[in-house]
This record gives sequence, C-alpha cells and structure tokens, in this order.
Amino acid sequence: MRYFDRAALFIEACLKFGVMEANDSSNKLIEAAFLDYARLLRTLGLREGAALWASRAGSAGEQLMEELFQGEGAVLGEEDVEVGQESTE
Repeated sequence: MRYFDRAALFIEACLKFGVMEANDSSNKLIEAAFLDYARLLRTLGLREGAALWASRAGSAGEQLMEELFQGEGAVLGEEDVEVGQESTE
C-alpha cells in the first residue's frame, strides 16, 4: 500500500519511546523507511521535509540530499574535495 509516511512516523515514535532500539539489525529497516518517506516528500515538492527525513536516513540518505541541494552553489568543505583536484583560488 506504500504507506511510507506511516511507517516512518511509527518507527520514529518507537525509537523515541524506547520500544525499538537502533542497532545493526534494525538500522537497515529504519534507513529504508526514512529514505522512502523522503523520496515521497520530494515527489510531492516538499523539499525541506524530504531533506529532514533524508538526513535521518543516515548514509542511505546522502545521495538524496545531494540531489535535493544540487545546483544551489553550496560551498564545498575540505572533505568534499577529491584527491588530485587543485583549488582554483
């Protein structure tokens, strides 16, 4: 039924109230639910909400975060510069 919103909010409530723990076995489920909800929000045009849930998706949400903020002229940090690239300054 693709109830990504309900799944993400349910998992968030479970984590908040200690019903569920974030560990190695549950992180995959948590990241998948949060990432799917972020994708749903992006398709609805809710970019800020999508960014929030993508950031909660951990490493799985990094690519979506890059897509959301692509072309905004973000300043690259030192860790974002690949080895072998020279600075233009």
